[in-house]
Amino acid sequence: MSYDQPDRISYALRRVYWNRAVAPVIVRAASGRFEALAARLKQVVPLHLLEPSAKTLLPRIMRVFEVPVTKWKELPTFNMMATALTPPLIEEVAQWNEVEMIYPDSIRWPVAYPTVPAEGVFSDFRKQPFTTTSWIKRLLHLDKANVAGWDGRGVKAAVLDTGCAPGLPQVSGVVRIHTAMPEKGGTGTDSNGHGTWCNSCVGGRSWTDKRYNVPVEGMATGVDLYSIQVLGFIVGMGMESDILQGMEMALGLGVKVVSMSLGSEDAPPDAENPEAEAVNHLVERGVIPVVAAGNSGPDPGTVGSPGSCFNSLSVAALDPIKGQVAEFSSRGPTKGDNIVKPDIASYGVRILSQITGLLAMMVDPTDRYYAPISGTSMATPCAAGTVACFAQAYSQKLNKDLTMEEVKRMMQQLGHAKTNDDGWGLLDWTIIQRWFETEYGVSV
Repeated sequence: MSYDQPDRISYALRRVYWNRAVAPVIVRAASGRFEALAARLKQVVPLHLLEPSAKTLLPRIMRVFEVPVTKWKELPTFNMMATALTPPLIEEVAQWNEVEMIYPDSIRWPVAYPTVPAEGVFSDFRKQPFTTTSWIKRLLHLDKANVAGWDGRGVKAAVLDTGCAPGLPQVSGVVRIHTAMPEKGGTGTDSNGHGTWCNSCVGGRSWTDKRYNVPVEGMATGVDLYSIQVLGFIVGMGMESDILQGMEMALGLGVKVVSMSLGSEDAPPDAENPEAEAVNHLVERGVIPVVAAGNSGPDPGTVGSPGSCFNSLSVAALDPIKGQVAEFSSRGPTKGDNIVKPDIASYGVRILSQITGLLAMMVDPTDRYYAPISGTSMATPCAAGTVACFAQAYSQKLNKDLTMEEVKRMMQQLGHAKTNDDGWGLLDWTIIQRWFETEYGVSV
């Protein structure tokens, strides 16, 4: 290697950048040097040549058909910026005093696996069984919590995903739809369906899918819900920098809970992972990031980032009929830091809720606005809605802000011994009630 500062190029980037003509990167500035770095980088990066669709540079940029490369994105909250650099430029920039670290800007996909078989209480047009968010809500005892007034009211939650479809009945209560991808043509509107499903699961209104005459309802119907598009392009993909900007936007909105049903197969050590830096920042600011563990199980070491990040609340998927961890649910320990993950579990196999776009057509062509899908993506908004109800009760009963540390301390003491299959086990309202009673002597 010709450069003098290899430690400023992360291991994940060192493995791949010489195999590419141009590599999407995330550059973290040295302390107090953000503006100086941005100005200097703009002098060497040909921004006018970097378009959202980089067909002409493939396949050496990424091994996908078309990549929405970030030509320029500034993330001052995390002291980072994203762009694309040639291998010689990566080595040159790594020597600048304004630079602390350079990471790859990796592709992120929504974590969803809609073909996992499961038993259910209803049958779809293929005679395949499924359940609904209303039934899951009952399994988590959140129906009783909502009736008692613990429905997430006064709590802000953000869903970082493929966006949301405005005007659909279950998600009509979403406060605002944002996008972290305006430079790539994103508007916040969901053309994939994954994000609409996740929004409806966190805080969707009570409704009935008339095609099957089955009830659907979000876990926390009173929550102030925000949708932030960080994935898109119909198939539902985005760059790591889009995820980072989505987290930055969530901070700006003042949310308490962030639901991220997304990830990748790679899980670098937290010290070399910009997503871990961002997750740590969220947690330090009192935000609770609830993240999908991934759908690459049952092999060990398959939890992807950002679910692999130490400070995330990563979620495994349970089969609500069989009462066991779904086979597809990713298992720990994490590859980068060898820590036990996931942290908790919730339900995520063939659950029907509001949907739209590509997934609606592919999963159930007979029902345009509802479909049962599976994945840790589905377990994550179930858990995020539960955490929102917990945060409301914690604030009103104890006059405190719920923290990630508190959630994990509760699960460590009241859940089972932590495993790499399902963490400390199921997070539901009964365990939250026990925590209030045993730790604080109050009832909820």
